[in-house]
Amino acid sequence: MPAMSFARVMGRAAVVALLIVSCQGANSTPPDGTPPDGALPDGAPTGCDPGAKECHADGLYSCDANRAFQLTAACASCEATPVPHCAVSCADAGITSICEGDSVKDCATGMTVSCEVGTCLPFGQQAVCATKPGTSTCQGRQADGAPYLLACADANGVSTTEVCDQRTGQCVAAQFDCPALTSVPAGNVACDHASGNYYSACVAGQPTAVTCSSDTTCADDGTTNCYTGSTPGGACGGSTVCYPGLHCVQQAADAASCVRPAGQLACNSTDVLAVCNDVDTGVACVDGTVWWWKNLTAWGGSCTSNRITLAAGGVCLPGLADCKQGLECHRSPYDITGICRTPEADAPAECTLTAQISTGRSCSYDWHACRDGHYYDIDCRPVNLGGNVLTLCDCSVDGAKTNTFSGSAICNVTSTGMLDASAMAGCLWDVTTVDVTEN
Repeated sequence: MPAMSFARVMGRAAVVALLIVSCQGANSTPPDGTPPDGALPDGAPTGCDPGAKECHADGLYSCDANRAFQLTAACASCEATPVPHCAVSCADAGITSICEGDSVKDCATGMTVSCEVGTCLPFGQQAVCATKPGTSTCQGRQADGAPYLLACADANGVSTTEVCDQRTGQCVAAQFDCPALTSVPAGNVACDHASGNYYSACVAGQPTAVTCSSDTTCADDGTTNCYTGSTPGGACGGSTVCYPGLHCVQQAADAASCVRPAGQLACNSTDVLAVCNDVDTGVACVDGTVWWWKNLTAWGGSCTSNRITLAAGGVCLPGLADCKQGLECHRSPYDITGICRTPEADAPAECTLTAQISTGRSCSYDWHACRDGHYYDIDCRPVNLGGNVLTLCDCSVDGAKTNTFSGSAICNVTSTGMLDASAMAGCLWDVTTVDVTEN
């Protein structure tokens, strides 16, 4: 994917390198005395589920595509938990990391890293932090706010049929071909035309993904959009973007669909803007894609000063078409648009930075599309107090002033992390910037 600007990448959930141990050297040739048809030495029947693993006296067996167990790793000690695997230690040749409980131990340094909400599983000659059995959540934030990303696992170890979907933070069923993904640059995802999803290169035998629904597909255009087919009439909004040349038109809270326009608007790949025709009608252009909102006042919205305000069910574009105060713009950082809805109870203030201006001595920041449904704003300006020029900042929540602090440090931040820390110190907010718009 092409390089992205600071504004585009800040707050994007970055593809995190998975901490990735396996039984030493797989051996596909059964030891002497093992029946050639794949039956286990102890007479256990075939008819297993492909991919299933079991420990036996001479090592680790895996079920092949013919539903027969085959010896895949000969070893003197095979452990059944947390998944069947040949026991290893840092003293074994080639082993770079091992599991110690739910932590990964680096054999070179002796340091351990906790898998936190997940569990440690063996994979190859390393160890991987993965989801616990029966748990589908693979991405999120820990209690201290630090992000985590886990491999998706099943009863046999790291899954070969699931991936972590970064749109939802959940493990989802998927088909993927790791050798075909080796050219994807680190930290990026690329369109996999076979599945219609965006995949990263594989780590520990599994990519991370930005998935598309069954009726949409990825594209090689540098975005993570999921496009509808070229025929008008498909539903749009959220992760679904209309096929190039179609417009996403919303005329009621539950009716947004792709329409072929009578004439194409001049909306190019660098435009980011919204325009109000009148209080009932607004149009926006982002990255060459057009959205319309019509009959706005009839279903609870409005359009004034080229800012669209939307009721529940509205297709929201943070900073251009914002949900009414008290509603959440439900979207992932990989989506251009979201859907306005009532926030979940006790939702954290994870927000999109929808406006930012700074001269070094004065600055303003707006956060909308927050999971808790609130708007957050900071406005800083220089003032002369007895001949001393100071920067004074006002903090507001939903338009109501909540605190004032002095100092220009917040006008000179270089990352969203610094901005969030400065806002917390000055405004006493616990706001996390998870995305940054480009308007």
